Amino acid sequence: MWKKHSGFKKPKGKSKSLTIWRYMDFTKFVSLLETKSLFFSRVDMLLDPFEGSVTEMNLKARNAFFNYVRRSGLPEEAMIQLRIDEPDLSKKWRKSVFVNCWGINKHESAAMWKLYLKSNEGIAIKSSYKNLKESFRDNLKDEVYIGEVKYIDYSSDFVSERGFFIPFLCKRKSFEHERELRAVVWNVDIAKAVDVGREPKEKGMYIKVDLDTLIDKICVAPGVPEWFGELVKSIVQRYGLEKEVVTSQLDRRPLF
Repeated sequence: MWKKHSGFKKPKGKSKSLTIWRYMDFTKFVSLLETKSLFFSRVDMLLDPFEGSVTEMNLKARNAFFNYVRRSGLPEEAMIQLRIDEPDLSKKWRKSVFVNCWGINKHESAAMWKLYLKSNEGIAIKSSYKNLKESFRDNLKDEVYIGEVKYIDYSSDFVSERGFFIPFLCKRKSFEHERELRAVVWNVDIAKAVDVGREPKEKGMYIKVDLDTLIDKICVAPGVPEWFGELVKSIVQRYGLEKEVVTSQLDRRPLF
């Protein structure tokens, strides 16, 4: 179920009316309907290598701390071990954290259609921050945290290390156009396995959701033939979802 956490920033605006979107290929949409689950990707499997990383300012602060500890008389062997363990732990944590990403936007995004679809045969789920939280209500097995991603400069900004999840809620400013809302799950069993040197087999996790609560509307990708829209409607009905399937606003004709 969704769980409140001080490290996760609630997006600005009313949670019920705060619109979010998730874009996906048709096959992933069918998988969502079949499993009644959202797929959470393992952080270290994502394309951005900075996921879960600290910044240059964090490293400078660590060096200052090590110098302070050295002056306090800590044995050199312990200092060396501290320097080895610190970055290694950050890399390990990436293998036990799983995320599911949404875009905060009142309207559908032409850029996101191009970014997340391998072909033009895809859909976008329209939901809200409130509905996303409540869709995990009946899932008592998994603890899900939800927060807005902060976009930072990894050469000049500092990421607080007081909270375990904070580095996983930061991305480079190059991705600022995504306006990402991120649902996060930490798998304790995988964390323990990674800690003893085992490489996890799971590249992702399926987390159960209530699709009726989650989905507001289903939007068909722009530029698709009419038969594809009818196919999406047919699949939605087959799985017992009473949700409206709409065409993309990007397919509207200009007024002149």
